[in-house]
Formats: sequence, C-alpha cells, structure tokens
Amino acid sequence: NGHPLDEGDYLYSDGNGPVQPSEMAFDVVVPRGDARWDDDIVRGARWLGEAWVETLARWVPRGELVRHDGRAVESPWSAWVCFGGVGPGEVGRRGRKIVGISQRRSRAGVRFQVAVLHRWDPGAIVGLLALDPSDRARAAADLVDRATGIDVDPLELRAAFLASLA
Repeated sequence: NGHPLDEGDYLYSDGNGPVQPSEMAFDVVVPRGDARWDDDIVRGARWLGEAWVETLARWVPRGELVRHDGRAVESPWSAWVCFGGVGPGEVGRRGRKIVGISQRRSRAGVRFQVAVLHRWDPGAIVGLLALDPSDRARAAADLVDRATGIDVDPLELRAAFLASLA
C-alpha cells in the first residue's frame, strides 16, 4: 500500500493502515442486491454508520455522536493513519473519530472493514511510520485531537453491534 511502516507490532489491514491492539475490528459483508446495498460509496455507508451510532449510544449520549455523511475529509496524515481523516459513515464523538470504516467493492458486493478505537494513542501508530523525529512529533501532535477511544468490553460492544443490525 505504500505505507512508510517501520517494523513493529501491528495486525494487517487492507484498509488505510495497520490495526493496532487498541482497536476492535469488525467485517461486514453486503451482497449486491441486498436492501442495504447502494452503488454510491457515500450513501452505501450511511446505514452502517447509523448502526454504530445506535450501538455506541448505549455508552455515549446520542447527542454527542455524529455520523459523517459526506465524502472523505483528509488530513496530511490520513493516507497513513485511518483515524487521521474521516470518511463516509464514520462516527465521531464531539468531532473526534471513534469508528473508522473502509470499503472494498466488487461485482458481488461490498465488504466494510470497521475499526472501533478502544484507546487512542497517536504516538503509538506514528511510531510505526518511517518518519524523521520532527515529522513524527508533528504527526502525533496533529493527530491527538482527531480521534478518541471508547472503554467498552469488546464482547459487549460486539453484542450491541449485532443487536443494532437486527
């Protein structure tokens, strides 16, 4: 993917960047022809973002949660750090992203890869990037207010998410 990664501990993701142990990952597959399918990538992610708003509202006041309904909004770091920008359907709390969503589309359907932050430590992810020390410090400082985590038991989060899909 052209990511400037140093060697380090991370889990593979074919989304925008590595999945950290501080992230909870979910895959959602929607076949073409399903009621949730939409050819448009922005509209196509709205239902999933709304399901995450409903899920997170069990722990976070609903008024603090916002689903992004537009096209991707990039930052200087979003090409390397998923939580550095915001994309269709993604969910934030008070302007800080909690849920990241990538889409992989084919003729058969779409696979959404979802990452939910448990903790947000931009220094840890920036530490994986092959940057000089001044760029690394600048990236960590720029990213600190772009995301936040939610301290929820992963099994409870999974159960709540599945319930929101029912």
